[in-house]
Amino acid sequence: MRRIRPGARVLVVEDNPVNQLVARKMLTKLDCLVDVAANGREGFEMATALDYDVVFMDCHMPEMDGFEATAAIHRAQPDTAQRAPIIAM
Repeated sequence: MRRIRPGARVLVVEDNPVNQLVARKMLTKLDCLVDVAANGREGFEMATALDYDVVFMDCHMPEMDGFEATAAIHRAQPDTAQRAPIIAM
């Protein structure tokens, strides 16, 4: 099992503001650099524009859900060695 290292760049894709806050605080306590996207479309754009060590993805969101966003990220980044792991929340 891998651990999130201090200084890891993490993307949280979550539409619920309370869940965004909780995830950000938990990851910040682990010394992670945290970005938050409010929906799957925004998460896709951020995940393909910046280098993240891990992406935490909500499954049910407006505009583009987590399943669609994950599939789009995989299509845009076919090289799995360069793609950050995406963890469903």
